[in-house]
Amino acid sequence: MTGDVMMANLQVPMYMNSLSTRDLVTAFMDLDESLGFNHASMSSCDNPVLLGIERGSLTMTDVEGILGQYCYLPAMIVELLSVAKNRFAGFNHLESELSLNIQEESGSRTGGVSHYAILRNGLFKELGFAEPRRISAPTAEFLIALEDSLKESTPSFVLGNVYGLENSAVPELSVVATIINAYAKLKGSECCLPNSFKTAKQLKKIKLNEPNLAMFFAMHILDFEVGHKNRLALATIKQSESMALNVSEFKDGFEFVLDHMDSWWNQLAKATSGLQQGNLVHLDAARLHRSSKERGRSVL
Repeated sequence: MTGDVMMANLQVPMYMNSLSTRDLVTAFMDLDESLGFNHASMSSCDNPVLLGIERGSLTMTDVEGILGQYCYLPAMIVELLSVAKNRFAGFNHLESELSLNIQEESGSRTGGVSHYAILRNGLFKELGFAEPRRISAPTAEFLIALEDSLKESTPSFVLGNVYGLENSAVPELSVVATIINAYAKLKGSECCLPNSFKTAKQLKKIKLNEPNLAMFFAMHILDFEVGHKNRLALATIKQSESMALNVSEFKDGFEFVLDHMDSWWNQLAKATSGLQQGNLVHLDAARLHRSSKERGRSVL
């Protein structure tokens, strides 16, 4: 995608078609390229958990535990976005977009049911996941690193963090849908969740009485996460001058999130022992608010 096409897709007003805006659009394209080529965890071909399943080194119980750990991220996303929103108080474009994002995650367009609840309920009802237990060390360390960065880094770095979360959401969900399909196969169940734009589009017109896993992935891959990414990009462009955005720090903040995601997925793929003890629990927010020194020594 060229810078001109991307700017058109983002509907950037003509008066904002400045050199600095074009520099930022170039940064968006650089980050898209990095996401596609430098971060194996976001690839349905190279994700370490999917490779482990393909090699037969991960059992059905292992995969269930890994999926349970993954669910901590959507469980905590509203809290993480709220931390970011507080950092951008007074920056109206960013504050407005993050507020809308939080509302959607909390169920404003899904009948009052949060996106996390749809995912959690689907895993319980459709795939018979085990009762919730504990979080693992890799997951705790990942979420704590994100929260610490959102609270303590420069505004430009924090904005890069948030853009990293939003830009990676579609490939991440494509990976997770593929893992769930593989888990169902290991379990002897039938499950064929949409894990691409093409398969998601096939479900777009289906009307359901209540949300299920297939629609969760379809609506996120086609709609929610695409909107979150594009609206945040546009808000970033509009706010860049007033917040004195440092593009280099913005890109570093993005890479911080993706590097930590890669590390998290690698650790989940290796540290399978005991992960089945960590299914689908809301992370105790109070435990995330200890000192950094304490956090570095303990496992939630």
